[in-house]
Amino acid sequence: MLQAIWAIASVWLCICTIHSLLSSCQSTSQTYHDFLNRHGLSISLGHLKVYWSGCHAWVHRLGTLPGIRLWFDMGSVVSCTLSLLSLPLLTYMLVRALYEPEEEQILKPIIPGVNIPWGQMVYVALTIFICAVLHELGHAVAAVREQVRVDGYGVFVLLMYPGAYVDVHDEHMAAISARRRLRIYSAGVWHNFVIAFLGGFLFLATPHLMSPLFTIGQGVEVLKVAEHSAFYGQLPHGAQITGINSCPVQSLSNVRECLNRIYARSLGYCIPLEYVVKQQRIQQHDQPLATGPLTRDCCGSSLSHICFSYESAQGHQGHACLQARNVTTGSACRFARHCSASFPEGSGLPACIKPNLEVTSRLLRIRHTAGKDVMFEGNPYLLLYEVHLSNYVPRWPWVSKFNTLPLFLEACGLYLLSISSALCCLNIIPVYYLDGHWVLVTLVDLVLPAYVPNHRPRIRIAHGFLIAGTLLLIANTSIALIKAVL
Repeated sequence: MLQAIWAIASVWLCICTIHSLLSSCQSTSQTYHDFLNRHGLSISLGHLKVYWSGCHAWVHRLGTLPGIRLWFDMGSVVSCTLSLLSLPLLTYMLVRALYEPEEEQILKPIIPGVNIPWGQMVYVALTIFICAVLHELGHAVAAVREQVRVDGYGVFVLLMYPGAYVDVHDEHMAAISARRRLRIYSAGVWHNFVIAFLGGFLFLATPHLMSPLFTIGQGVEVLKVAEHSAFYGQLPHGAQITGINSCPVQSLSNVRECLNRIYARSLGYCIPLEYVVKQQRIQQHDQPLATGPLTRDCCGSSLSHICFSYESAQGHQGHACLQARNVTTGSACRFARHCSASFPEGSGLPACIKPNLEVTSRLLRIRHTAGKDVMFEGNPYLLLYEVHLSNYVPRWPWVSKFNTLPLFLEACGLYLLSISSALCCLNIIPVYYLDGHWVLVTLVDLVLPAYVPNHRPRIRIAHGFLIAGTLLLIANTSIALIKAVL
């Protein structure tokens, strides 16, 4: 978190220092300010803005398209519905944030380096920018449709988050009816709602769109392995993982389920007791089970052998140094009695062996299609963190050149869904100076005159909702930030 704050502060300090030097230097001051004015640029600490006056002809053409009024009427209905639901939803989110852990929270701030990798921030910022531009385009087109002059529009960067805005003529807005104002105020939220729907559709439709080129549900493909990882050189690019220990793998969700199961319950393997006795290197099979470092280190520095503890249903106990690859093919067990039912008749006495590992370590046997099974000792979740896996397995070798395309489409859909829906919900909340503020005030003027004829009481009602919405948003955001940082 501190690194993120330091990086952002350093960038803005450099920008403001250069801006100050160019503005104060006599030889560059006039030329620099002419450049800023000509391009509509303004710079301050943590804020950079570009403004263009007027309105492009293509925006006017969009505003005169057939059916555009029906489009924005639909947006008014959706926005008003969301506005009425926003306060109960915020109240529910606040109660849940107070009593649920961070993982269960609905509202989560985007904090680079804390809950989202720095490498993903380019995609996040680009998605925010696209959603913000289309949001403001909705306001501009709706204003043209309602014959309200658009004085200009602009884009900005606040700290590290981009945005956009539209400047409409205030006198024109005041002169039109409440229903026409509602179409303009709700247009941005409506566009974000549609973008979120399209993003969700793209995310869900990607498997079907990619099915002619990729198979799904027959394993996961290895796309990349981190160079510092123990899996590097063991899991080759293009290999298909089909199983982990005794757990079959058909998709990424299977991988997570398998790893959760393996981590939650440290299981052993059923093998013949006679084999253990023959392979024993340190202690006799009838010696009581040792504990402590001796048990874990009974193999010394061997790379292929692991120290196992074992027990049989007849009471034999001990520990032995065994080759992991040879003894991890048997059925899973927790106790020796579990081996009796699954052990082949006539194959001798069964024993349940368990690897003696650190608390967070597990022994994985990863089955794949490109060679011998990979044996791994360590934290099982490193398989997810250090190996880039995909649900999509190419049908033909030449398709592997495009193996990142399905992941790109899914990521685009997911980012559009999550970010645009967040902007939709944030803007429709009745909070001062957001779209929800003007939607609520206009809705009150449209609906309540028949019941509350005087304008002043209607304004008090609107401000009551605005105060409640603002306080609820501040409370939710503060709790989310505190939990994310701590």
